[in-house]
Amino acid sequence: MATEQAFASPEVAGAWLHIERSLDAIVQLVAESDPAALNWQPPAADGNSIYVLAVHILGAAGEGLLSLAGDFAGGRDRDAEFRAAGESAEFVTERWSALAEQLGGLLSSITTEQLNAQYDHPRYGSVTRLEAMLTVADHAALHLGHAELTRDLWEQSQRDFSRQSPGA
Repeated sequence: MATEQAFASPEVAGAWLHIERSLDAIVQLVAESDPAALNWQPPAADGNSIYVLAVHILGAAGEGLLSLAGDFAGGRDRDAEFRAAGESAEFVTERWSALAEQLGGLLSSITTEQLNAQYDHPRYGSVTRLEAMLTVADHAALHLGHAELTRDLWEQSQRDFSRQSPGA
């Protein structure tokens, strides 16, 4: 998505760049996946599909970052994120497009002074805005890695299935 935004704080701009790259990548992964791969879960306890990981990280990033500007009114249903399923990337890409536009505008006005000030985050408690942004960046990168591994496991399962199928 790569926003062409001017930021009041170079630290916010840098953190947002990393968050945006991870979210762009997971949304792209969803867009490139066929419908069967989107909802496939790896054979591991509590394994999540690519679709669930994308919906979850967009919800978490939205909550984590919108609260920086005091613009998160709640309403996120984290448990529902882990029940999400979809047959296409449409919901995920539309959600990311709207969220990226909203976040770019909100984050651009945060100053370095505000970034280092404590505030009450709805999930993290009393933290600085920098700590909250770094938590979101870490979380996004972690789930991007999960989604990439899930895609790799899906592809391997399809190769294994093809080798076991009669006439393959």
